[in-house]
Amino acid sequence: MEFCIKELRDADLRAIIEIERDCFPDPWPITWFREAIRTRDVALGVWFETELAGYLIACPEDDSMHIGNLAVAAGYRRRGGAAALIGEFLGRLSGSPFTRIYLEVRESNEAAIRLYRRFGFEVTGREKDYYQGSEDALIMTVERNGLV
Repeated sequence: MEFCIKELRDADLRAIIEIERDCFPDPWPITWFREAIRTRDVALGVWFETELAGYLIACPEDDSMHIGNLAVAAGYRRRGGAAALIGEFLGRLSGSPFTRIYLEVRESNEAAIRLYRRFGFEVTGREKDYYQGSEDALIMTVERNGLV
């Protein structure tokens, strides 16, 4: 299956929200995505043929980049879309001043944790009761010298 990665646009908001609601019990509001796209934080989408199948949103914080959201619609998982998004994101940071990248992930999301480890992320902390339903988040980080 062919896919491509490109910048998200306002026209993609409806599809983003559908994926967000499909993937998360506590979805981010549309205003958050709109702001990320308009402020030119990193807002990447992965398309399988002509359909938006997933996205990655990240924003700078001092000398770090924070991946705030990475999601792939259920019907498109395990096809390489999430890995392609992470790879593209890390590639775009080449030569940037950011020294680390971090994210939060549900401690029960073993597939995501394995994926992040493939890209050099390591568990560096825990946020107690971070997610709705009182699930902890693992904080995973990759330092600049560990970027692929």
